[in-house]
Amino acid sequence: MFYIGIDVSKTKLDCCLLPDLTYNKRRAKMAANSKAGIADLLAWCAKQCVPAHEIHAVMEATGVYHEQAALALHGAGATVSVANPAFTPLGCSPRTLAEASASAPRPTVSIAWCWPNTVP
Repeated sequence: MFYIGIDVSKTKLDCCLLPDLTYNKRRAKMAANSKAGIADLLAWCAKQCVPAHEIHAVMEATGVYHEQAALALHGAGATVSVANPAFTPLGCSPRTLAEASASAPRPTVSIAWCWPNTVP
């Protein structure tokens, strides 16, 4: 499982991928918060040798801005956790979300809701 923390805003997704937990390496990517941007993010993950079905994406609920990314990533086969911002540290970065998910027992965060056929 590869963890990716995503900071969602109206126009962009700031992402931090943890490809190797052993050496604490990370990769950063900014993508547009649009269908094309999410497709670009998935293509970038594939370029990092991270297939969509091995991704666990963690993002905070941000009004309606996170919904498109969460649904698209889930549709591509990724596991998606949407964290309640009330239970995450203020100013939580994508890196912090990804690292917390990688080190926490499952389930990693509070799930805001579940999509059909998904067990948190």
